[in-house]
Amino acid sequence: MLLPERQQQQIIRDFVDGLEPPQDDIKHLADPYDWLYDYLGDTDNTDRRYVLLSQLVHQDNEWRDVVESILNLTPGEKERFKTIQQVGSERPPTTWLWENWVPKGYLSMLAGYPSAGKTYFALDFIRLIAMGLPAPDDELFVDLTTKNVIFVDGEDFAAEAWRRLSAWEFDPNKMFVYEKPKDEMIDFTCATHKDDLRQMCYTLKPDLIVVDSLSTVSPNGENSVEDVRTLLSFLISVAQDYNCAVCLLHHLSKPKKGSNPRLTMHDLRGSGHIVAMSRSIIGLDSLNLGTDDPNGPKIIKSLKNNLSKIPFPIRLDFEPNKTEPKLADLRYSTMDLFSRPEEIKSESQRCAEWLTELLEEGEMSYIDILAEADQEGFSRYLVDKARESLGGSIIDTKGSGATGNKWALVEHVDGDDPQLLTLTDTCARWLLSLLQEHGELPLKDIRESGEERGFKINVILKARKKLGLQVSDTHGARVKGNKWTLSPWLEEEAEKKLL
Repeated sequence: MLLPERQQQQIIRDFVDGLEPPQDDIKHLADPYDWLYDYLGDTDNTDRRYVLLSQLVHQDNEWRDVVESILNLTPGEKERFKTIQQVGSERPPTTWLWENWVPKGYLSMLAGYPSAGKTYFALDFIRLIAMGLPAPDDELFVDLTTKNVIFVDGEDFAAEAWRRLSAWEFDPNKMFVYEKPKDEMIDFTCATHKDDLRQMCYTLKPDLIVVDSLSTVSPNGENSVEDVRTLLSFLISVAQDYNCAVCLLHHLSKPKKGSNPRLTMHDLRGSGHIVAMSRSIIGLDSLNLGTDDPNGPKIIKSLKNNLSKIPFPIRLDFEPNKTEPKLADLRYSTMDLFSRPEEIKSESQRCAEWLTELLEEGEMSYIDILAEADQEGFSRYLVDKARESLGGSIIDTKGSGATGNKWALVEHVDGDDPQLLTLTDTCARWLLSLLQEHGELPLKDIRESGEERGFKINVILKARKKLGLQVSDTHGARVKGNKWTLSPWLEEEAEKKLL
């Protein structure tokens, strides 16, 4: 068993001062420390051992670093390891600026595609803090002290920021700007720039620092782990040293054609270390209402949170400012995931509605469906996701991949025809009927009822998976007291699918 090098150095250091190390440790010494132990063991005199080390250094210069490392240690020092109780009790609990969204003492990130409105939202967030107004979820900010905010202007945006804030009747004495040097860029890997920001923090004691944006505060880019670690470690240290929140604005990678339209933390541009070092990541994404309006409503959602529960998303609408119509006022409204507004529909939901209407005209082959979808602007990926969300309401007439197979709505199919309806499809139709009748049921009751009709538990689980979003949990899967129920926003659609 090989001892760590520092422990081998400690053994020699103790031995030089006459402290006899454990015999088990001596057996595991490796070169050059095993040779040193034998070399020094020729004498019992501790002063003589110091002389031998000195001679060794003078005779062979390569020994200098080894001997210096040994003599820099303290004789008899023991390694002490802390328990989780010791470590946890030494550090204060997490405090929040905006509860469940933006913590103090950690790095947070606001991410979105270019022109998504990140800076607009960040400026309004600054306004809410500076004016002592409620947060976007209508809750009070938790740990406001000075209400001071530092805006790191890496994108030379201060003039436009002031124009927007002026239209909002903002108190300018609470927002301070770290300016971009003339003809240069901000570089928080540079000691001078680091010290300038720390000086502002020491004097102003800010509640929040907004850095706009990651790509403009370091000349080394955002793809190298080493460069990103250095920059983000500095920002985290500032958050910890001055007990403030640091929110870093960052762009997303360009989405691939046909990719999943849902925004996740994996869409962040650059090194994966950016995601790893951020304790909270907030995503700003568009709410697709069937239009391509870039000024349309947005959704503010938590993409990552290591410190608390995941909060519900928030809807963000841009409304014309009364005095400056070319500028916008931001309006927030909460979004309950279990009763979201009917008009808010994802691309896959819109595609699902279109697909249902298409198949109302009769069964159709996959190739023909894709041709029609292309005319409507839906990708193959969206068509597949739409069918998945519709679950058992669409079936294959001859089996997936079979020659001559077509897609058909289940209500257009003879339920007794075994060629057109699989066991899972039959079970899915039964499950919808059962939940429509009873409202909600625990899995135990569903299983007993299903077994009476010849449906084993594995078939019932497959049927639920096939139904996709049409069936949801009342408390969460595997939570005590959980029941299955029809999803509230799809209940009307589920009724239409019953035969």
